Amino acid sequence: MAAADLARTRAVVGRFTDTARFSVADGSAHLVVPNPDGLQVDEHPFLGDLVRALRAEGIPLRSVVG
Repeated sequence: MAAADLARTRAVVGRFTDTARFSVADGSAHLVVPNPDGLQVDEHPFLGDLVRALRAEGIPLRSVVG
């Protein structure tokens, strides 16, 4: 997502987890959600809901890797 969307992104992500890490580089914000159990995307307890929530808030995602 764009770095300008970082504050809104943090608010949305905070509804799902407090372990996410954020960084900013070259105008983009990057979000990493730890997956210590190595779950697949379809097994993850909230990844799909998180992506839908970000989109519902109008936060354009530049890339999603699961």
